[in-house]
Amino acid sequence: MSKKLIVNPELSKLIQALTSDEYQNLEQSIITEGCRDALIIWYNKESESENRYCNNCRKEVSFILSDSFYQCTECNNNLAEIDFTIIDGHNRFNICQKNDIEFRTTEYDFDNILHAKKWMILNQYARRNLNPYQRSLLALELEDIYKELAKSNLKRSKGHGIKGSEISPNDKIDTREEIAKVGAVSSNTISKVRRIVSEADDKIKEKLNSGEMSINQAFKEIKADDKSIKLEEKKAEYVEKYKSELIIIPEVLLMSCQDYLKTFEDNSIKLLYTDPPYMTDIPEGKIGEFIESWLPLAIQKIKKSGRALIFSGAYPMEIQAYLNVLLNQDKFIVDTPLVWVFNNTLGVTPKMKYNLNYQLIWHLYSNESAPLDTSITNDMFSAQVENAPDARIGNKLHPWQKPDDLAIKHIMQTTIEKDLVVDPFTCTGTFLIAASKLGRIGKGCDNNQANLDIAISRGCKLINNSDIAPSTGNNATINSDQFQDELPSNEHNKTCNSDEYSGVVAPDDLLKIAEDVEEVDKNLSIDQITKNTALETQPSNVGFKKHLEKNINLHKVNRREIKKMCQAKN
Repeated sequence: MSKKLIVNPELSKLIQALTSDEYQNLEQSIITEGCRDALIIWYNKESESENRYCNNCRKEVSFILSDSFYQCTECNNNLAEIDFTIIDGHNRFNICQKNDIEFRTTEYDFDNILHAKKWMILNQYARRNLNPYQRSLLALELEDIYKELAKSNLKRSKGHGIKGSEISPNDKIDTREEIAKVGAVSSNTISKVRRIVSEADDKIKEKLNSGEMSINQAFKEIKADDKSIKLEEKKAEYVEKYKSELIIIPEVLLMSCQDYLKTFEDNSIKLLYTDPPYMTDIPEGKIGEFIESWLPLAIQKIKKSGRALIFSGAYPMEIQAYLNVLLNQDKFIVDTPLVWVFNNTLGVTPKMKYNLNYQLIWHLYSNESAPLDTSITNDMFSAQVENAPDARIGNKLHPWQKPDDLAIKHIMQTTIEKDLVVDPFTCTGTFLIAASKLGRIGKGCDNNQANLDIAISRGCKLINNSDIAPSTGNNATINSDQFQDELPSNEHNKTCNSDEYSGVVAPDDLLKIAEDVEEVDKNLSIDQITKNTALETQPSNVGFKKHLEKNINLHKVNRREIKKMCQAKN
């Protein structure tokens, strides 16, 4: 008589799934030769109650096992089929059922389900060709079984162990080492797989199961992911901490340094505190040209009673380029450069030259500048040691970011509350945020949106360029962003009244052009528009004429805009 067989999901999950090829080969073998090996089954006594209902006796009765049935002890009536759990042969059982093929069964006796699980795992080790990941998974299952058996033994023996039991609570057994031996893997491998099981996604586990990925590869991947997640959490904490400490919200713009500086009145900035690109970020041989394009203008905007702190690289050519500008102005005294030393970036061991672990800070001041606040002894020295922001602790958001503590120290030493601190190379906003924390007014710009996004995430406020009123100083400018797309690429940072174009066109001439522009067709030539004006006879205005022509043809210059330029020049 056939027995009623059931599949217990708790046990079947211990069976490593066959690949599709393995399953097809097994099915074809059974169809051709029949099911040669008996299925191992088990009757789980623990799952049964003491009594069952007998329809014949009409009451709950005790029972005995009779072949495949529960039999009433009072009337010998068969109560129900006995459920036998499949322990070994799950795939053969499914194939035989599907193809209506007979099979044999052999009944095994286990004390409980833990012993059944243990037998299944050890049986797989003996019979199947498992890869290290699969062996480790079974070893972890075996570890849980050993722990449960020990608990069960302790509970039944009231803490003294049971004579003859496999695991005694008093035995000092290193479970991890024991299961590693059984699984033929190292205990370190078991530890790695334990973490993989809890943290890796299904895609990684599938690759491990198929042998496409090694345990070490998977472990490195989840470690990297874990490190990345923790780092992002640290970064978020760092950003939120500083956002909560802001007193005056710093304002930033997406604008070139030159255009931005022109929006300030001359002698209006108390502290110019900035970290411009170094010569390694500038096209070769262009560092001098770059510095000359903004530094003289910046000096013009600083109060005579103010100061400047400008970071730079310590490369000889870069030092020379700065000195070429700084020593040719007489507004400020050029102090011996400060030296920022950082000792937490090792780099590659040098062979021919020393590793660079410092940057220069150009310090400008005048006899009208307020005294430095260097009441702390260590603050009086020009060599200043502060670790660079470190990605490992989450306070590094950009490769060239400067230390918050260094920025706070410099601003405290050189300014007082409500002073204006300007950084025309804002990047991540470190200097402006430090100013804000100390109650100073921080304003800055950057020409890189990605950099500004970092500054904004830290609490800076993005201001629209159109909201910035032009200065009325000698180098005033209108909002030149509207012209940028029309200028040749090598003139991208110039405006209508930069040095190349300014000082040769009289306001009346510009107004005349403005009046003409309102009336003419867009196809009218620039020569016709500028007839009888200074533009026609001034060779130095060729660049301005080209610029104006482009914008007239695109309807981008009108009377109102040119009037702004005229007012600025007046």
